[in-house]
Amino acid sequence: MQSALLTFPLFALLTAALGLAASILGWRVMRGFMSDDLFRLLEILARGTFSFLVFLLALTLTSVRENFVQAESVVAQESLELRQLLRGPAVSGELRAEVAAYARAVAEREWPALSEATPRLSPEAGAALDRLRGTCAGDDLRAIARIEHLRESRLAHARAGAHAAFWMVMASVLLVGSFMHGRSPPSRGQLVVLALYLSAFGLVFALIREFERPFAGWVAASPDPIRSVVEMTGN
Repeated sequence: MQSALLTFPLFALLTAALGLAASILGWRVMRGFMSDDLFRLLEILARGTFSFLVFLLALTLTSVRENFVQAESVVAQESLELRQLLRGPAVSGELRAEVAAYARAVAEREWPALSEATPRLSPEAGAALDRLRGTCAGDDLRAIARIEHLRESRLAHARAGAHAAFWMVMASVLLVGSFMHGRSPPSRGQLVVLALYLSAFGLVFALIREFERPFAGWVAASPDPIRSVVEMTGN
């Protein structure tokens, strides 16, 4: 949790530092040939560049937030399917034990695997699901098929993060806008205001980074709905 929370100030500081460096560099490069016409052009372009960046960030944040919500919905559906297996007219002790084993493997083994840099499914949870399938018949087998589909959906949502090219493009747009901001001599007051402005972008970058990993980080989907199935079985 603490390492995840550190992501926000780190992104804010890094964004501010890079943006300020680009702005100062812009002034040093352009001061020798700055004119009124060029100043006005840079003012318009810088404003448009930052507006475009805000638009891209809004679209991206909406997308990763939606992916996170869908991941939580998949977890809730999987928990419901497991609970339905335990509500049949004649639920055997073996079925209860295998449902508990699968739910425990998902909560304890699969969640850490989904939070890795390259998300994956846990072999232990897969083996537990195979054993659970062996105790089922009829409608229960169709429920197992739905659980397997939901399990694959969890993996798909875990891997649906932004591509590295996205971060390169966002950083490039921010640096270009900051460079064009260096159209005037950088006073202390201007640098402070620009640093705060750029830090806000850094915080949004960090929020996107957290939401794009639905099973890791500060805002990760909780395994509690799956873990509650273990309590329901009494095992």
